[in-house]
Amino acid sequence: MIHADRDDLARDASGIRRQVVEIAALVPALRDDFTVESLFTRAHLGAPLRWTGSLPARLEQRMSRVLSLAQLHAVVGAGGSR
Repeated sequence: MIHADRDDLARDASGIRRQVVEIAALVPALRDDFTVESLFTRAHLGAPLRWTGSLPARLEQRMSRVLSLAQLHAVVGAGGSR
C-alpha cells in the first residue's frame, strides 16, 4: 500500500507537490481482516524515505536466496533502523 501526501505550498508549475510518505505491506490476520506493517516512512514532506527494517516474510525469504541479511540491509536499508 502506498500513502501519498500533498504540499499545497510547493512553488512548482502546478502549485501542488505530491510525495510518498509511507509504503506498507498488508499482512493477513487470523480472521477476515488484515493489519498494516510499515516498510518505508518519511518523517515529513521533503525528508528522505527511510526503511523501517521490516520486510514481508515471503519477500525476505525470497531475497535471502540471493543475498545475505547483511547485504540486504546494505541494499535496502541505507539509513534505516531495525
